[in-house]
Amino acid sequence: MESPLLWRKVLDLSVKPQWMVEMLKRTQDVSLTIRISQEDFESKMRYKNLMNIVDHFWRLETLEIDALFPYICEFLSCVPFDDDTKVLRLRSLSLCGSSSQGLPEYDDMLPYELLAFSAPSLEYLALENCPFDWDALNSGPIRSFKLTVLHVFYPTDSDAPHALPVSELLAILAPMISLQELRLRNIFEANCEDLLMEWEASSATMFPALRILDIQANIQICSGFLNSVSASNLVELEVECNTTGDTSLFAIRPFMSGISKLAPREPYKILTAIYQTGKLWIALQGNQTRTFSRIVVPVPHNSGPILAYII
Repeated sequence: MESPLLWRKVLDLSVKPQWMVEMLKRTQDVSLTIRISQEDFESKMRYKNLMNIVDHFWRLETLEIDALFPYICEFLSCVPFDDDTKVLRLRSLSLCGSSSQGLPEYDDMLPYELLAFSAPSLEYLALENCPFDWDALNSGPIRSFKLTVLHVFYPTDSDAPHALPVSELLAILAPMISLQELRLRNIFEANCEDLLMEWEASSATMFPALRILDIQANIQICSGFLNSVSASNLVELEVECNTTGDTSLFAIRPFMSGISKLAPREPYKILTAIYQTGKLWIALQGNQTRTFSRIVVPVPHNSGPILAYII
């Protein structure tokens, strides 16, 4: 009955609020793992329990929220942040937002203070369909030297709000020398500068620990990003291009050059190329370490020249 670790194990948002308060007291000073779903916001009793947890934000070790984006903002806006907020124990932060009307409005985003606080122990950061200000992230958790996993996703059919050009994003990511897994989907500025003429002259940003890279954007942005990154320990590469019917052959060369630079150097024993229903899918499997590269390129129907040029 006096074990705080035991009470941390049995924390349950479905209990009556008075019991939740009592159990939180019994956890004393141990680190907490909190997982919040849509149901927790829709139930009055569970919502009261969420408000009881807010004051214990400083001792969270893991926080996962999967709910409507406005609810995520509502919960986080209740956290008592200040200019010197430090969450020294937080190791994993995952926010998955959804909306019945698609991506939230451009002006709606996560509270600035959430991503500007100090989290020196953060190892895992995932933001899905949660618009945010990169300036806040740049000075907050993303500066953790322990960060090994970073996921930032936006829907394919939406323009990424508060997005950045490739060069600015790489400048933010460059200090993350411990990064092992990077997944970026549709986060780049939709109308960024033409990268096809610049990729050859740009210096590569080094990611010495990176093993998994997953990127989705249009073919110009993918080309600029792939040719601006160096990752000698990469073992998994996945690229998906949001191409359109006017994709030209000259865009393929820098794209495939970037693939060849980043693809793992192990000899490949399997090469698979499938072209059907307007999508080209290429897989390369390593001979010894089972390294895996995947390229997915939706291309216009009956675009034989593009397929031949890629191969």
